[in-house]
Amino acid sequence: MVNFGDEQPFREAAENAVDDEEDTAVPAHMAQTDAVVETLQDRAGHVERSIHMMQLGGAAGAVLADIAEDTEEPGWIIDYVDTNARKISQATGNLIKDDQIVSTVTTPVREVQREIEAQELQELAENPDYKYTVDEDDAIGIDEYVEQYLVKVERAETTDYDSDPTYRFVFEDVTVEFEDDDHRHYAKFQETVSSASSNDTPRVLKEIASRQALEDIQSSIETNFAQERYAELSHGPETRPWGLDEVDWWDKVITSLEAEAELDPVQGPNTDALEALERKIRESDAARDLQSVVDAGEWAVHYNEEKDEIWVPNDMIDAAWEDYATSRQSFRKELSHRGITSDEISGDKASEAVMTTTPPQRFWRLKASEVPEPDRIVDEIERGSSGFGATAEMGYAESAATATDGGQEPGDSNEPSETGSEDDSTPFDDPPFDPSKDEITEWFWSEMEHAVLAAIWDLDTGDGADPTAVTDRVTDVITESPVKVDRLPDPPADMAGEAIDELKLDGKVYESASGKLKATESPSNGGDE
Repeated sequence: MVNFGDEQPFREAAENAVDDEEDTAVPAHMAQTDAVVETLQDRAGHVERSIHMMQLGGAAGAVLADIAEDTEEPGWIIDYVDTNARKISQATGNLIKDDQIVSTVTTPVREVQREIEAQELQELAENPDYKYTVDEDDAIGIDEYVEQYLVKVERAETTDYDSDPTYRFVFEDVTVEFEDDDHRHYAKFQETVSSASSNDTPRVLKEIASRQALEDIQSSIETNFAQERYAELSHGPETRPWGLDEVDWWDKVITSLEAEAELDPVQGPNTDALEALERKIRESDAARDLQSVVDAGEWAVHYNEEKDEIWVPNDMIDAAWEDYATSRQSFRKELSHRGITSDEISGDKASEAVMTTTPPQRFWRLKASEVPEPDRIVDEIERGSSGFGATAEMGYAESAATATDGGQEPGDSNEPSETGSEDDSTPFDDPPFDPSKDEITEWFWSEMEHAVLAAIWDLDTGDGADPTAVTDRVTDVITESPVKVDRLPDPPADMAGEAIDELKLDGKVYESASGKLKATESPSNGGDE
């Protein structure tokens, strides 16, 4: 019975081959390999099952691996087995396929091949005189330039919550800045660095010198072994395998460079605007009566004692940010992300339009605990001023008034208010900058609910508001909004009708028996931005 896993027949064949070829010019590894393969072919005739071939091939492969290690010729041995695999398969009666024979027999040899190659490549990597460079006079590869001339990377990041950092690559001869993550695009990075480099350094080419390592690596670059060796040979640390593949090598390189960046904090425009707003609030007088704040004008805010909030007029907010490189939308997000805005307003919103004051006014609702305390808090600012923007001396009265929302209640007057007709203040905040039609629609419907409730609240004489009058009022508000009519998704009258119908379904508006519209919710509780 044949012992297929026995290595002894193969070792004896290898030893005899050396003895027989002592007086010939045939190299030892060739004679030994030929003898082992011939023995394998002879014994393959006894194979009846695949398991027999696995045992037989493993035994032969172990002997060939020793030969490869002694002679450092694994490549030639692998090729020889591959060349003779057809004969071995035929010896099994074609029971075992060629590729299965090659895989079984050469696996141990390939391990030796990797060990030898790793040692050779390690020696190259440790040789200070062995460096890859482009084959062009007075020129340098982009990888050579970065790894030889880069002094440091700086990440300039603002103190704003939402900050896009600027990366500065400081080279010996020049400093290059990138914004908006432009450095993450290899073509942009290479082009910018190449054009910025000075005459004191060689010309920076797009070519990557490290790719020459592929010529020194015999194993397939698809294997982990080859990729690890490439990273060792490439310019720079192993975390930066310049030009390793065609897909994500730059992500690895730039991520490694970013990780080494030194933080350079700078104060952001939203932080500047917040500090300006805090000064304005600190120097302002605050009143619990909302209408008196509207009447007083600048340097006045509303303190809502029930909610423990400071309500800041829209004009004061704009005065805080307009001197800095930011926008109302960006500043609003900054306040929201810092937890300064009211928790009762969802998302990144910060303000609400109050329709119960005369004229209507938009206020930004800020937590009193997150902003400075105003210079003075009174019940009511005495109504002696000339309105918003007044500079006349104002008096103060410690009133016993308890209404925190100010303005008239439903039914107090039969005269409709002039909501947004002549005053610059309207129920609407500014729309998104350069919006699409979908964004305009979304913005309008976020404001529409408050406009409808305000119209009903204002026109209700006690038994409800006339539907036609409400529709006309809301239509006027839409028409006079900051958006041109031709940008609206539908005609203003249609939008007004749709808004009223939606609120009926939502339960915030209902029709009385007389056909009048009534609001179940005050507009002062809605209309957030």
